[in-house]
Amino acid sequence: MRHMAALAVKGIQTCYLKQRTPSPDSDLEYQSALLASRTIQTVPLLASAVSLVSTNTLPPADTGGTRHVSIDGQELTFNASSVPDPPKGLRYSGDKLDSLFSDWYRSDHVKIEGVGIPIQHWPLIYSTRAGFKKNAWTVHRSTWHNWKYIMEEYESLGSNRTAFWTKHINTDGTRMSYNQILDSLKADRKRVVKAKDAPLAAQAKMFFNGDLTAAKCQRAVPIPKGRYSTGLYK
Repeated sequence: MRHMAALAVKGIQTCYLKQRTPSPDSDLEYQSALLASRTIQTVPLLASAVSLVSTNTLPPADTGGTRHVSIDGQELTFNASSVPDPPKGLRYSGDKLDSLFSDWYRSDHVKIEGVGIPIQHWPLIYSTRAGFKKNAWTVHRSTWHNWKYIMEEYESLGSNRTAFWTKHINTDGTRMSYNQILDSLKADRKRVVKAKDAPLAAQAKMFFNGDLTAAKCQRAVPIPKGRYSTGLYK
C-alpha cells in the first residue's frame, strides 16, 4: 500500500510536467509533490536501517557450528546438536492465553544446555541467520509472530491482564477467543497504516484532479483495480 502511494506521488512529477503549463502557483504545488516523494523514498531506507540494526544484534556462528547468544543478560554457548525443535503442540488458544503472558518472558518449552529459552527470544535460536532448525522454524514462524502481536498489545496496556481482558471482551461479557483477538489486532494495524497513508493518497488525488484512473495519467501511475482503487485511493 505504501509502495502504491509512493508510485502515485512520484508519477505526479511526470504527469504534472506533461499536462500543465508552469506558473507560480503550479510551481509551488510541484515542489510540494517533490517534497512528499522524497519523504516517501526515505521510509524504505529507514526500515532497512532498522532491520540491519536488529539483525546485527545476532552474533554470527563460528565455523565449528557453535553459537554464542546473550539472553536476558545470561551468556549461552551451544552447538547445533543441542538445539531441539520448537514444540509442535504448544497452543495458547482458549483459556491458555494467560499462560503466554508469562511464557513470553520465562519458559522451559525450549531448553538448551539446561537453560530455558523465553518465547520472545526464540528467533535468536531458530531464525534463518542463526542457522539451526531452519525448516522447523519455518513452520512455527507465523505462529510466533501472532504471539508477538498479542504481546505487543499486552505491553501497550501496561502488561496488565485486567486491562487486556477488559478491552478484548465480547458484548455478552465473555472473553474474545484467540482468533477474535488476532482479527481485532489485524484490523487495528490496517487502520493505523491507512491513517498514515491517507495524506499521501489525498495529495495524489489532488494532482490528478480526483481521478487516479484518468487515461492521461495511467502511464505515469498505473492504479490496479481492487483494494487500491476502491479503498484508500478512492
